[in-house]
Amino acid sequence: MGQNIKKIEGTFNSDQFKKTKLSKSSESDKIWLNLHNDQGAFSQILIGFIEGATNGIDRDYDGTRFFGDNPVAFYSICEDIKLAIQGRDLRTELEIIPLGVYTSINTDVNLQISIDELQGQLTNTNIEIIIEDQLLGIQHDLKKGSYSFNLSSEGSYDDRFNISIKELNVLNIDSFNIDDNLILKHYNNQLNVRTKDKKIISSFKAFDCMGRTIIDVDPNEDEFSVSTVNIKNGTVLILNVTVSDNLYLSKKIILLN
Repeated sequence: MGQNIKKIEGTFNSDQFKKTKLSKSSESDKIWLNLHNDQGAFSQILIGFIEGATNGIDRDYDGTRFFGDNPVAFYSICEDIKLAIQGRDLRTELEIIPLGVYTSINTDVNLQISIDELQGQLTNTNIEIIIEDQLLGIQHDLKKGSYSFNLSSEGSYDDRFNISIKELNVLNIDSFNIDDNLILKHYNNQLNVRTKDKKIISSFKAFDCMGRTIIDVDPNEDEFSVSTVNIKNGTVLILNVTVSDNLYLSKKIILLN
């Protein structure tokens, strides 16, 4: 189960990925994460943001996770490849990275995910590092302590965890005011937008970080809703809003369900 790992093109062994450009760099933003418990289970991953790497597979920067006799294995996931070391492009205001866990233990086991070390700007207090347990719907700040969870059987758990690294000046959208007049709420895959003083919203546009148009409506109303069912959780959106008095507003948000 844990041995069926997609291989990176070319030869990759443990000596090579210990010597990747990422592991040797002393200037990039890096995070070391541990998977462990009090009974001695342990596995570590490294994720780093470095000039020259991409968010795809890079033979010079990435190292696959090799599964041996260790009862647990921890890895990030990129293009269905399980990585012990993942080099990524220079960090943006929000990074969301899938994580996976494997265990050969066939009984209930308690495990913890914790930060081992931070490097670069990731040590700054305005950088938040959140582990998301999608099975339980829990988001936990790893800078405040480790996250504990249980696994009930052996196998790979590749759809349960994400790590998000975000700057705190990016707003989570649940309910907030862009200014004193424009109010947004997000629930049940619907984004509701309204003006407090009943001014007409003539244009509402949202773009992702690649500049692609995600939402483009001309409601000509003081309140409207738009479906977000096709927008991935955690997407950063840049909003451009025009109201009837030609007031133009622009704001960056994170869309969370």
